[in-house]
Amino acid sequence: MTTIFRAMNAQDLQYYYAMTQQLKWPHRPEDWQQALGDGVVIKEQGKLLGSAIL
Repeated sequence: MTTIFRAMNAQDLQYYYAMTQQLKWPHRPEDWQQALGDGVVIKEQGKLLGSAIL
């Protein structure tokens, strides 16, 4: 298995917003938009595993 770490991009935002809805976090899509440029995506076999904001 290959784990990929890459910069967060605009296409990822829908997944993160869906996650915040599921977890009942108060983050809005605009909040995730601000993470672009500072966020890192972690994927394995094409599946999104997580993220980090640096």
